[in-house]
Amino acid sequence: MSCTDQFERALTHQAHMSQAFLNGRPDVQGDLLLQSMRNIFGVSFTQIPMAQTVPIFKRSTEVVAANVGDKSLLLHITDWVYLELNESGSRVWELLGEGRTLDDLVGDLCREFKVDIQTCSTDTSELLEMLEAKRFIQRA
Repeated sequence: MSCTDQFERALTHQAHMSQAFLNGRPDVQGDLLLQSMRNIFGVSFTQIPMAQTVPIFKRSTEVVAANVGDKSLLLHITDWVYLELNESGSRVWELLGEGRTLDDLVGDLCREFKVDIQTCSTDTSELLEMLEAKRFIQRA
């Protein structure tokens, strides 16, 4: 089979997969994808690895915050849990208003606070874990 024929077959299968997806049939889409790969490449795939997604963290809408000097006071209005964040924690809270990944936060904090990346990454990760466990933040 020529490269052109293989390309045309791939396009035909892609069109079928797109139509199946638009019709709300992701099961058919997966089956067609596996069938396409078997037909085009002559290889049997039992599982297609899914891409890993990087979590984006953002503030919960159930939290109110107030700045007092270089600290932030947070109150979860449903759970009535109160937190006080120091200067660096307050900056994390501010950045989470836009939604950020851990890597985004660490990059910003390292530049602003002149801290090494390993310490910043560990501390920021621990803060995010605590804030998520207490439902002050969520994954977008």
